[in-house]
Amino acid sequence: KIQIYSSVFSALFGILFSVSMNYCYKKVRIKNRYGRIAFNLFFVLIHVIGYYMILEKINNGILHPYCILSVLAGFIIAEILHYKVANKLHI
Repeated sequence: KIQIYSSVFSALFGILFSVSMNYCYKKVRIKNRYGRIAFNLFFVLIHVIGYYMILEKINNGILHPYCILSVLAGFIIAEILHYKVANKLHI
């Protein structure tokens, strides 16, 4: 039961990460190379910390390989859907 919760949460987190990444990269325009690197590191760090904190509540912070695969699957699904919607709307 805990593994199912972890997998579902991980997939939803992958979708959330994709959506927030696409939104931030459209809204935040940093011309400075070091500023972009710092922003990317901060962005990923905040998401990783948030993911781990919630995963800690679900299953004591144990990261299984299927959790990583679920995050990756959620991210890929969200990116494919974003690409299809963007092409239909010509964004």
